[in-house]
Amino acid sequence: MGRIGSKVAGLKLDHNLRSAAAAFAVRVGAAMLAFVIQVLLARVLDLQNYGIYVNLWAGLAIATNFAVLGFSESAIRFVPRYLKRGQYANAKGFLATGFVTVVVASLVLAGLGLVAITRFASHVSPGYAMPLTVLAFGLPFLTVELYLFGVCRSLGYFMLGIVPGYIMRPLLIGLATIAAPKVGIKVDASFVLAAAIVSTALITIAQSAIIWSRTREMFGGVKATSRTGLWLRASLPLLVVFGLDELFYWSDIMLLGVLSTPDQLGIYFAAVRSMALANFVHYALMIVSSREFSIANALKDRARLQDYVLSSARWIFWLTIPAVAVTLAFSYPLLALFGPAFVSGIPVMAVIGIGLIARAAVGNAGDLLVVLGHQKATIVIAVGALAINIALALVLVPLIGILGAAVSTAAAQIFRSLALAIAAQRLAGLNVCAVCRPARTAASGAMAV
Repeated sequence: MGRIGSKVAGLKLDHNLRSAAAAFAVRVGAAMLAFVIQVLLARVLDLQNYGIYVNLWAGLAIATNFAVLGFSESAIRFVPRYLKRGQYANAKGFLATGFVTVVVASLVLAGLGLVAITRFASHVSPGYAMPLTVLAFGLPFLTVELYLFGVCRSLGYFMLGIVPGYIMRPLLIGLATIAAPKVGIKVDASFVLAAAIVSTALITIAQSAIIWSRTREMFGGVKATSRTGLWLRASLPLLVVFGLDELFYWSDIMLLGVLSTPDQLGIYFAAVRSMALANFVHYALMIVSSREFSIANALKDRARLQDYVLSSARWIFWLTIPAVAVTLAFSYPLLALFGPAFVSGIPVMAVIGIGLIARAAVGNAGDLLVVLGHQKATIVIAVGALAINIALALVLVPLIGILGAAVSTAAAQIFRSLALAIAAQRLAGLNVCAVCRPARTAASGAMAV
């Protein structure tokens, strides 16, 4: 056990801070790379195919978050706690149980998807039939990748969690898109989605092998324990929490897929992707912060938790504001790269930027509430934000087009941030507001999980 303890002891706070800086740098590069790939796809695909690709990729992202059954996020809650308390058998058991559960669930969901596509083939638009089939086959790989992302965050393997999905996959998709026409292959929505699935399969296999090798060395000959009932009871509510969160994230895209045309959807998505360049701060610190929340909670160190929550929120907020401003300053040349028709998305970028700033004002408050066990509150908030987004979009999109989707999304983000700040204060006695003073008092028992 001493050898195992020495392995785990390497997961220190100073190591995490260095990893946070590295994650930040990689996310900056990843944001730029994602933007370049989207420009490439918009140039290679016509607006119709680009809109189909955007719509279906959004649907796949939502399905993936449900198929993972909450284990990607519950890993961040359980594994750091087990490692900090020396409960290595529990940690090993959780990782094995989560992997098997996620694989089985995603295969079942993919099978149901294929049955539905076959059964209702006559009701599916010809342009969507083949892409939907491709996505059904790819769902298990995307789901396992999402689970491994959570595992990497929980173990402190931040680079291993970021690089495969944010760097390697876009590179492989871009290379495939460039190479295909040279060998006579038509590049359409089906091809791009297939390239994404194959790329995900390759990186997931490699990522799994690396994690297995590292954890085998860490845990040695410790026999895994099984607490499947506990882990399922804790994870399944997170399926709702983060499934709704992902549904909220993509809801504007999905609504426009119904309320608008594929070409307008493509313009909107290009504007959102361009503004996403300003969102790298939030994502970079999100990768690291949840693990720190879990460790501070396991140690029942309230001062450390409040300090980390508030400092991370302030870093996110004060770096997001200039990032949004700079991105807006270059909005015209950024959208012009996609094509002349895309510059009409500049007002969309401005409104989406307001939503990003509102989201940044409370840092990673949603992850904090989950780590502390307040899943019910996050579910209520997610449902409220989603309802606001849908209701406003149904009214505004027919009136002002894609700008209406941006306004509804920004309004929902503002509501969500306010609700999360109130919930964190009332349920945990913690201040998550980047522009507020720390609370002087705390709710009793706030550190208990």
